[in-house]
Amino acid sequence: MSRKTEPRPGPSTADPSKRGRVTVKAVNDALAKRGRTARLFKADGYFYFDSGEAADWIDKTVSRPTLGSLTLEQWLQEFDRLEKVHRDLMKAVASRASKKKTAAPRKH
Repeated sequence: MSRKTEPRPGPSTADPSKRGRVTVKAVNDALAKRGRTARLFKADGYFYFDSGEAADWIDKTVSRPTLGSLTLEQWLQEFDRLEKVHRDLMKAVASRASKKKTAAPRKH
């Protein structure tokens, strides 16, 4: 007995954010479309952004076991979140450094 199945309509392949399966290449292509040079890499049990603007970030990891744990849009949001964390941290470091320079010397 053979069974005919109708092909299911799937999401448009023109827009990667609408596809079901996320790939490292899709995330990196989306970053490049935004003018970013950072790239997503896979490690053992997590992912991380590196290269380009993410090369010197202190925190660049995304603790997810699989790429499919997040949608493409969520991966881009994670990049934005980590970029903001880095920017805020650098502002705090710069502010602390400038306060030390302007502080009056202590007398012993």
